[in-house]
Amino acid sequence: MNRLLTAIFPWAILTISPYVFSASDSSLLNTKSNNSLIESRIVGGEVADVSDWPWIAAYVNTINVITTSLEVDNISYTSDYFTYGVAGSASAELVSCGIADEICVDADAKICLIERGEIDFSEKADNCEAAGGVGAIIYNNEDEGNIEGTLGADYTGTIPVLAITRADGLTLLEELGNIASISVSDSTSLAQEIVCGGSFIGDKWVITAAHCVEDG
Repeated sequence: MNRLLTAIFPWAILTISPYVFSASDSSLLNTKSNNSLIESRIVGGEVADVSDWPWIAAYVNTINVITTSLEVDNISYTSDYFTYGVAGSASAELVSCGIADEICVDADAKICLIERGEIDFSEKADNCEAAGGVGAIIYNNEDEGNIEGTLGADYTGTIPVLAITRADGLTLLEELGNIASISVSDSTSLAQEIVCGGSFIGDKWVITAAHCVEDG
């Protein structure tokens, strides 16, 4: 990150704040022609202790999220919600339903463990519920990251549905028959996520990359 900011900072100052440097300044042109780093400076800043680092800033989004939880055999796992899902909680034996492209076998009064793929998430959840399942956990079929999915605005299911990573899904395949407890909150809570870093240059101004704020 420090190397990134070092690379961005002089360019951003020159581009955004023409009052800091003059493009006609011969010393600046000579420096550029010699391919050496243009000296940068904090505008409106002040000397501070190294431990304070006041010029390092984070660009943060504030979002509303739905809280979920998943615990199997007294071990907690990171989980996420599907948009248009329903709130609720369930605690029952864990059963594998494959990709749940048809009504699950032996899922009555159990929680379905389902792999992502081939059909919509809503169909997977419906096939779990149609078999008597009281909740569904859908794990990613790709190694990287969790699922960011939706059950669709027309979803009519009534059981809680969670999303987890592929790694955790494969781990839970070894926990079949154990009790899984899942919950999806009926309200949202405020959360923050760091989008990008930036450099504080004083007077309420922070320099960051343009793509970080393209939706701002």
